[in-house]
Amino acid sequence: VDVFVPVLHGSYGEDGCVQGALELAGAAYVGCGVTASAIGMNKRVTKIVAAHAGVPIVPWVSVERGVLDHGHAWLADVPARVAASFGWPVIVKPCNLGSSAGVSVAANAGELVAGILKVFEFDVEALVEPFIKNRLEINVAVAGLEQPVASVTEMPVTSQASPLTFAEK
Repeated sequence: VDVFVPVLHGSYGEDGCVQGALELAGAAYVGCGVTASAIGMNKRVTKIVAAHAGVPIVPWVSVERGVLDHGHAWLADVPARVAASFGWPVIVKPCNLGSSAGVSVAANAGELVAGILKVFEFDVEALVEPFIKNRLEINVAVAGLEQPVASVTEMPVTSQASPLTFAEK
């Protein structure tokens, strides 16, 4: 094999694990390296890096699964923090997964808690953000550090009422 083309999606495919294994094996591969892949897969870390670079980001609240170890006191704290930070509705998503596994929209505290518990079935961290109505999603790839080059943009086809899901429509 001259070069590997890691065309993989989700955990262990685009989070830097495969890239790390290929580097350990001394194998050539295309695409992002370990660090860029790991950062890109973690939505909270991506937000921090993007904000540091001056990119406007949507505010968020992060909830780690460890809160479950503290009993149910967090049930009152998290919805109150979310409501004070940006109100309702919100989108609740796994921090470290691709696509939309575990994603839900919450219009109140009860739905938020249910959404966070759903995320914990898939991931160790939930990310809560304001649900943006009339949003426009545009995907673009950028390659290079010295002279970055942007790809052609694409707009996924989706309903404005809900996020992309695996559910049949």
